[in-house]
Amino acid sequence: MKKLILMLIIISISILSAEELTHSIGMSAGYISGSGISYRQMNEKFGYQIAAGAYYSYEPEDEEEERDSEKYLGWNISGTGYYILKNWQTSRFYLLAGTTIFDIYNNVQNEYEDKTYINVGIGIGLEFPLTKYLHLSVEWPWYYDGKLEFLKFIPQAGVHYYFK
Repeated sequence: MKKLILMLIIISISILSAEELTHSIGMSAGYISGSGISYRQMNEKFGYQIAAGAYYSYEPEDEEEERDSEKYLGWNISGTGYYILKNWQTSRFYLLAGTTIFDIYNNVQNEYEDKTYINVGIGIGLEFPLTKYLHLSVEWPWYYDGKLEFLKFIPQAGVHYYFK
């Protein structure tokens, strides 16, 4: 009886440890993936990612006249869908399609100028592990930025910590 219980425990542990890591949290940076904190779920054939971030920067024209400098405050939110083309034992190759909304406020002498950009794009990507749980994704999307410039090509990347 003890041997049977021990065998069941060993089998259960090996089955549980063989589960795929499908959920992740991390950081992403790109015009389609968004820039900021991300949540990603990748299954056998499909996946998705949502990301959001905020930022503040300023560009002083002169160090002595910092109060007249260009100040930017903005945020972004994005959603990306994935179709897995090839799953290897340690990495995956996929198609992606997504959209990002960037909203930027330019504060010049207390006058706000609101700029909202919507990027839509498609592309390919490759994800591979740095460790068992930490993965790096490198993606090459072509995107439309809402202006008259179509299909810009700017690579993007992300680092994701996977868990069950």
